[in-house]
Amino acid sequence: MNKTMEKINYLNQYGGNNLTEKPLEYYLEVFEKTDPHKISSRLGIPYDSLRKEFTFAFLGQTYTARYPDLQIIPVDSEDNLFARNPKARILLLRYLLYSTVYFPDGEFKSYREFPSGELYYNVFRGRCIQRLLRSYSGRIPDFKEAAGKLGGILIPGGDAAVELELFDNLYIRFLLWEGDEEFPASSQILFSSNFPAAFSAYDLTEIVEIILGVMKEKGVQK
Repeated sequence: MNKTMEKINYLNQYGGNNLTEKPLEYYLEVFEKTDPHKISSRLGIPYDSLRKEFTFAFLGQTYTARYPDLQIIPVDSEDNLFARNPKARILLLRYLLYSTVYFPDGEFKSYREFPSGELYYNVFRGRCIQRLLRSYSGRIPDFKEAAGKLGGILIPGGDAAVELELFDNLYIRFLLWEGDEEFPASSQILFSSNFPAAFSAYDLTEIVEIILGVMKEKGVQK
């Protein structure tokens, strides 16, 4: 199958289920009609029937999300990313409505290794991998500080590497190499191998852009 046909087939399968194809109102309408107990069971996140709210973790912070109007409240901070970022709200709705999260097996994969990842790799590379490098090359202390503010932990790898937990049991790793006389500076982004059951490859670019945008908001990015 040539790449044009592969792209058409991919968009037919996933085009209506990504962070930009459908408006926020569409997902809210679907959310209002979905049984919250089924969402809780599928994702393994708590749902309080009396208070009518989910409790979930996102980038190191705990939130509640009320059903059915999706009022989102941070539990342990006054900083509410979802209140100011429509794409983050759509991401949350996509997670609640469509994701299945399996317990991670400890394996991580590059974007290219996911279904249709090869097809969209150049977009992901430009908007995510290269942006990471442009933002933090030569600024490893700032990189570590930014990731730490999102609950990131330092891990072995590259000249600096951090692991972030997007939602429960969904992990993303950001790696930087400073480069020298022989090799240029470079970066890489890896995803826990359970991501395909939660989000399509098309979504991953938007997800990483949300994360890098939050890092910029923290004031430690160029």
